[in-house]
Parts: sequence; structure tokens; C-alpha cells
Amino acid sequence: MDEAAESQLLRRALGLQFALLHDENAELAAAFGVRMVGESMAIPSVFVVTQGGAIVWRHVGENVPDRPAPDAVLAAIDGARR
Repeated sequence: MDEAAESQLLRRALGLQFALLHDENAELAAAFGVRMVGESMAIPSVFVVTQGGAIVWRHVGENVPDRPAPDAVLAAIDGARR
């Protein structure tokens, strides 16, 4: 739910070769069931989605600091490429 400019800066800083989702109005967060009730923010979540739109991996945190290990996310991305 970061602003588009922030997402682009993060993508460049990390050298990511994939797009980061921009959901300023929290519409997708609500659709994915990760918008915090009564808040304009999402539960920390990571979804790996194929080019065809299939969700092949997800991590939905129990609280704000609950985030997946980078190695787990990278392994899911590698698995989605196969």
C-alpha cells in the first residue's frame, strides 16, 4: 500500500527484476483478505503470483513484524519460474 514512487525506489534499490504491486486505495488488500480492519494499511503479506495470475505462494503475517525470510520468498519465486 506504499505510494508508487516509494515502490519504484525500493525496486531500484534492491535491484529487483520483477514488479512490486501498488495498491494505494487498498482494494487488492481487501480482496486478498489482508487489509487491517479500520486501518488504511495491510497486514504484512507476500504473494508470489505467476504471469498467468495464479498465486503459487503466500505468507500472511500474524502481526506487523511477522515477515517471511528473504530466502523463503526467493525460493518461492524460483519455484514459480519452473
